[in-house]
Amino acid sequence: MAERKIEPRLVRGMRDFMPAEARRRNAAMAALREVFEGFGFEPLDTPAVEPLDVLMGKYSEETDKLVFKLAKGDGDDSALRYDLTVPLSRVVAMHASEIALPWKRYHIAPVWRAEKPQRGRFREFLQCDVDTVGAPAPVADAEILAVAAAGYRKIGLPDVILLVNDRRLAGAVCEKAGAQGAAAAFLIRTLDKVDKVGAPGVEEILRKGEEREGRDAIRLGPEAIPVVRDLLAARADPAGSLAAAEKLLSGTSSGAAAVQGLRALLQLCEQAGLGGALRPDVALVRGADYYTGPIFEAVLPKGGIGSVGGGGRYDGLVGSFLGRDVPAVGFSFGLERVLVILGEREKEAAAPAPADVMVAVFSHDLAGDALRLAGELRAAGLRADVWPGEPSRLKKQYEHADRRKIPYVALVGPEEWQSHTVSLKLMGAGERLIRVPRDGVAAFVHAYSTVEAREDLLMKTGVVLAKRGESARALRAFDAIIKANPESASAWKGKATMLMRDQDFGGAADAYARALQIKPDDALAIRGRATCLIRAQRHDDALQVLKSELEKNPSTAENWLLLGLIHKDRGAWAEALGAFENAIQHSPADFTAWTARGTALFRLGRMGEALSTFEKSTSLRPATAAGWINKGYVLYALDRIPEAREALQRARSADPREFAAFREYLWSRVEELSRAELKAKPNNVQSWRNLVLALQRLGRGAEAAAQMERVKELDPSQVAALSALERIEGEDELPELLSHGNAARVLATEGANSALAGV
Repeated sequence: MAERKIEPRLVRGMRDFMPAEARRRNAAMAALREVFEGFGFEPLDTPAVEPLDVLMGKYSEETDKLVFKLAKGDGDDSALRYDLTVPLSRVVAMHASEIALPWKRYHIAPVWRAEKPQRGRFREFLQCDVDTVGAPAPVADAEILAVAAAGYRKIGLPDVILLVNDRRLAGAVCEKAGAQGAAAAFLIRTLDKVDKVGAPGVEEILRKGEEREGRDAIRLGPEAIPVVRDLLAARADPAGSLAAAEKLLSGTSSGAAAVQGLRALLQLCEQAGLGGALRPDVALVRGADYYTGPIFEAVLPKGGIGSVGGGGRYDGLVGSFLGRDVPAVGFSFGLERVLVILGEREKEAAAPAPADVMVAVFSHDLAGDALRLAGELRAAGLRADVWPGEPSRLKKQYEHADRRKIPYVALVGPEEWQSHTVSLKLMGAGERLIRVPRDGVAAFVHAYSTVEAREDLLMKTGVVLAKRGESARALRAFDAIIKANPESASAWKGKATMLMRDQDFGGAADAYARALQIKPDDALAIRGRATCLIRAQRHDDALQVLKSELEKNPSTAENWLLLGLIHKDRGAWAEALGAFENAIQHSPADFTAWTARGTALFRLGRMGEALSTFEKSTSLRPATAAGWINKGYVLYALDRIPEAREALQRARSADPREFAAFREYLWSRVEELSRAELKAKPNNVQSWRNLVLALQRLGRGAEAAAQMERVKELDPSQVAALSALERIEGEDELPELLSHGNAARVLATEGANSALAGV
């Protein structure tokens, strides 16, 4: 008869960790170990089981109920360790003669609690503790907070806030509220629930009191509720909370000392660069009774999961074993909750793949060589896996490696075998295939074994392709980085650059915005996004970006220039002028800023100032045609024809191509304006004359000849003059036209859009 099948199941609150999750946990622990040891903390490990009397009575009446007691065996009452702090105190007491104080230790190990499982709360879970024993000074408290902040940053939670209070403040609250003994413990337990039930809920619990089976109920006096209400009101304003608490608890035995200690600690942390990560919380109490001074709790602004760590000073706990007080302070990371949050945010720490390389098997004939290659790679220090199945389509083997997140697939086919090379498939690089000498495979993989290095390879690929003008391929390279690591700001910026080249300014602006979510202070990304928003005609968005950046950093000339461009596009020339002048103030030798200022002055009709501004721009860059063109244009508007002619000659000498482009633009505008005038005045000889000249200079001889007939009809005397002008070469043709043509005069006074928009 078959044995009864046993249902596979777990004890409630316990979990299996499959390979991917186990690797993530190991990566998080490795990251914390690196931080702890970087601060000079030493490792410690202790047994999972402790004597029951070692654990009991160290926490609180409620907490003692959660100690995971074990069935009696050989007569010793024992329990699974509840935390890592009590075992540390026992170790210090037992090994007092061996430990040189102050002693800084860290401990990463599982603990057990007999409580109801819920989201982020388990019966067995990891704790990661750092503690300093034998150091009474607040420097030790500040360092514990520093290592806590660094640890959360390292594992991917830089937004953690560290709440800070002093447990003596809770004692002062109890004293002020007239609560002693069991009533004081009840008041503290209730305060600890404020984040769950809110201030009104705390008041309601205190007002009802607590019924106790077999003992008198706990009731607080009428003076207790107003004290707690005022304390919670003070808590709502962190900036003024210490002053409010000091006033509220004046006259108590420990209130003033607690507030003074908190101020000193916060100031010390501010000097250490921790100010942004800390916040005073005068209602913070922590659950354990062993805290004697500063207490800490780590929370997330949008976590929705409670605290993710905590700690504080416990100067009396070691003394419960030694008979004398030993100062101690520590912090415990709630790693299980952290991993839950990281998973929900999809920002889990990158875990290593099961192998560095998978060796594909090309055929049965080459299977032995595949095994030999794997052995060579292992001898070179790599973790090498071999395709374990039957040789099959390579695509199937690549898919297998991709599912297992193995970054490289090595292949030796007949060609590779003959040339003593290996084909490497870079799985994280858009499955890029490269050929590597067989004895260089390990060196290559070692060189590109990190995410950063693989990103670097792809970045270099994208940059090279971009320089070649292969925008589509470059964009694929940047997208491959983003797919592997969505937090690569450089890849998002590279993608934005390619989208700009493709004239997709909206998409480029969004890519820059993503880069700025990762690196908010990236000045190049800020300017890039603003530029794209301007080109995409999203002026309001661009204005918001630039104003926000200029409030933080008003000394960046480039941002003032972009702000001026927005005002220019809106026709707000006075505002544009102010922005351009700010750019000059912060970058006095900036040719572009001076040119932009001249443009704005020209548009505002301030010709004299515009001329002096363009003279400044030509002095900054005498070999740049644009400056001389702008200067010449203003001189024409002022009827200073000989000087204008000279300026345009300088422009032609500086850059004949730029001057030719300007001249073509100008003749195009003359044609446009002449035709507009002829609609209103069909018989205006001067307009016909200007139209003929424009068509001649634009190389449209047939049209010019046709229009010449109309000029003959209206004024035959103009024909000879036009024929003479047609033969003029070089520098005189524009001055001759602009000195007397009506269409040209209109053009000069309105300003040439492209020539004077040289920003």
